[in-house]
Amino acid sequence: MGSIKIVKMGVTKMDTDAVVNAANSELEAGGGVCGYIFQDAGFQEMTKACRAIGHCDVGNAVITPGFNLKAKYVIHAVGPRWKDGNSGEPSLLYDAYKNSLELAMKNNLHSIAFPLISAGIFRYPKAGSFRKGIRAAQTFFKHFPDYDMDVYFCVLDDETKELGEKVLKDIKVDDSPVTSAQKPDYKKIHDEGITKSTPADRMAVFQDTQNWCETDPDLVASIQKAKTATEIFYEDYYPAFNVSNTRNQTITVTGERSFEAAMRLYKEKPGSKIAVMNFANAFTPGGGVIKGAGAQEECLCRTSTLYPLLYRDSLREFYDYHKKKNSPKASDSLIYTEGVVICKTDEDFPERLPKEDWVSVDVITIAAPDLRDKSNQYAPVVGGGTYMNDAELFGYHVKRAIHVLTVAAYKGAETLVLGAFGCGAFQNNPEVVARAYKTALAEFPKVFDRVVFAVLCNPGQISKNYSVFSRVFSD
Repeated sequence: MGSIKIVKMGVTKMDTDAVVNAANSELEAGGGVCGYIFQDAGFQEMTKACRAIGHCDVGNAVITPGFNLKAKYVIHAVGPRWKDGNSGEPSLLYDAYKNSLELAMKNNLHSIAFPLISAGIFRYPKAGSFRKGIRAAQTFFKHFPDYDMDVYFCVLDDETKELGEKVLKDIKVDDSPVTSAQKPDYKKIHDEGITKSTPADRMAVFQDTQNWCETDPDLVASIQKAKTATEIFYEDYYPAFNVSNTRNQTITVTGERSFEAAMRLYKEKPGSKIAVMNFANAFTPGGGVIKGAGAQEECLCRTSTLYPLLYRDSLREFYDYHKKKNSPKASDSLIYTEGVVICKTDEDFPERLPKEDWVSVDVITIAAPDLRDKSNQYAPVVGGGTYMNDAELFGYHVKRAIHVLTVAAYKGAETLVLGAFGCGAFQNNPEVVARAYKTALAEFPKVFDRVVFAVLCNPGQISKNYSVFSRVFSD
């Protein structure tokens, strides 16, 4: 387990396994805590170590030796600059604390001393920084109950110490049982830096999400509202959209998950209308989410209000339509849902987000051709699979992409989160799919602000799909 203590002492004086530097993204010596860290650790040594790393995004953390400090290591965590509290700062600050704790665990460290991240020259309110740090520590203890970690928050005056102790006392500890889905395998995190959930884990997470959607008044209200903002666009319907837009469109490829990318994009531009593509099963709402399947659609359903918006009588015609077609190639038909709430972190072991960090997005539900040897039960084919040569598959994807882009433009989406559509479980050729989307997007040159292809890469790995999409869109 672990402990949380508020201590009156400069963080550089702490004799812990690690101390945390309230760093800047450039990892350069700065003012306040950052300046003292560099000075006391050894300016030249720390500068050299940080320059070797080069950069750290806001909300993330990196590690260096402690050099002349009592602590063995320094974890450099980059917190956000305070604007108004509505520009993604709370979520980014929580991430900075959370990632610091997990980085310490990956390095087999058992005590860590934090300053109040962002509460100095970045002007984040002290009470708010305490809340995010303490909440991150409590969540860490809950998820890793067998890992010993002593967490210290270092302050320099009695008033701030009293404030921290009050926040610590006021924050209610979540004593609800921890499911297997909330217990990542520590050995895998330590050895590989990643975790792998099991079907049972994923089923437990999904059930928790559904229970939450049924009991939280804000989620219940959002689902009712989103139900009225859901529409089926069949394959031959191409609604007219505003062609006078003159946006400077950017297209990027990232290694993120779909909702992970959407949340980041919303933080970068709060209030933007973001549409996320759901790589759907054409015959069953949510695909195999009830059975703990791990494809993209199931991940979306486990982390948001999407499932109850798809699994309902009024949308049965969409799935019945595809069953009647009886083809694993599915169709260009799609469901457009406005107001899906992302209420959990988009990761292998999702956890509930505080309400201030929820993000509302649109979701485009559409199926890719299913090219697996054993295709869907509703689409039996000769030889047990579906064969499409590259030319045929390219044509299917261009037409399907144009339908997606047309409907998204009609709905006023400003940012699109797409991906390696059908290139996972459905075994579509990523080279063909990437070229198809590049071709289709050329017909929409100034319609969207940002188009992001979120193609998941696990830490330390580069997937074939990511490599292909990166190459195609960089040519």
